[in-house]
Amino acid sequence: MQTLHTEKIHTEKIAKVFLRSLKLRFRTRLEYENSEAGVGLIEMLVALALLAIGLVSFIGVYSAVGRATKMAVDRQAAINIAAQQLSELEAFESISWNYSSSIPSNILNSIQTVGGIPYTATISVSDCPQQVQGQNVPSISAEVTVSWTFGTNTYKYSESTLLTTQGAFSCP
Repeated sequence: MQTLHTEKIHTEKIAKVFLRSLKLRFRTRLEYENSEAGVGLIEMLVALALLAIGLVSFIGVYSAVGRATKMAVDRQAAINIAAQQLSELEAFESISWNYSSSIPSNILNSIQTVGGIPYTATISVSDCPQQVQGQNVPSISAEVTVSWTFGTNTYKYSESTLLTTQGAFSCP
């Protein structure tokens, strides 16, 4: 009977130790889970902050590309207007090659609107006589300047040429 009683006491001790270890294990697991509480929320907030920074930088790059594209389109329009103005000047049949003052002002100054933007084209001309084999060759130096406004800034594009009755020369 004594062995039975000892075995019973021994079994009760083992059961108590086992229950105590379960309680300890359960408590540490709860403490661990409680210590992790809110970590997922913090990770999510950090991820959202990184995403916001990425989106803001992407929007900045996108708007810079948009501005650069708009400036390229505007500049190309100015180049086309300058070429057109010089073409009109070259096609002007009644130019007195000795006097640039005979060119009408409507050829020298114009305002054209492209894409809702006004472009002002101004041609500056000056007489530039050339000497070829002792002969005076009349010529006119012309420079066209096209200006336009983008935002608060005014931009300019210039192109020049030498109009002559013979060959290509350079004006001194």
